Amino acid sequence: MKPVSEIVSTLGLAQSRYGNFPFGIRLADRLMHLHVVGQTGTGKSTLLANLALQDAACGFGFCLIDPHG
Repeated sequence: MKPVSEIVSTLGLAQSRYGNFPFGIRLADRLMHLHVVGQTGTGKSTLLANLALQDAACGFGFCLIDPHG
């Protein structure tokens, strides 16, 4: 298994004139907590679902707290 500092949760593809490349958040940074905010319909739930699925696929646990229920 890779060290925590090398594991990355992929968020999407960035486009540049040199082509597309994946970008994401290092697991080491995610362990410091993650607060996702935005207007209705901007993809917050989709982002969190994808991160949770990636965590589950790697055998990691996760906690999701929705303060609005």
